[in-house]
Amino acid sequence: MKFFTYKTADDLREHISALGLEIPLETHLKRVLEPVSVGGRSVGNALAIHPMEGTDSELSGEPGELTFRRWERYAAGGCKLFWGEATAVSEEGRANPRQLYLTETTYDSFARLVEHTHTVHRDARGDDSDFLLGLQITHSGRWSYRKPLIAVHNP
Repeated sequence: MKFFTYKTADDLREHISALGLEIPLETHLKRVLEPVSVGGRSVGNALAIHPMEGTDSELSGEPGELTFRRWERYAAGGCKLFWGEATAVSEEGRANPRQLYLTETTYDSFARLVEHTHTVHRDARGDDSDFLLGLQITHSGRWSYRKPLIAVHNP
């Protein structure tokens, strides 16, 4: 399996052709860098980070050092829409012991993460007024590691 290690668009085109595929590549990315409207708010460009659970929180559910580092990299990267990953709001709804967990106890650490993320983005990009940061709230249901919640038991 080849990972995405292409140095140029031509390298990617050659590989697509070698696979016998017809996948057009857009060469004019100007539109991606134009502001877009998200929920009635203007966001600086159409680049987005989608929720992807890092499984790197502290056991308490607070963002850990690796969480901060990952979010720093996303914030500095240039996206203007950043959806933070699946974050549990109940202990029994956590998918694993390293899933982020937002409670009154962990709230301050999340506030620091949000403030730090905005600061990193502002320092790297000059402005964060058009940067939108969201958080995916979740309950893992049947995949919860402590107490799975199963809607229907069907033998």
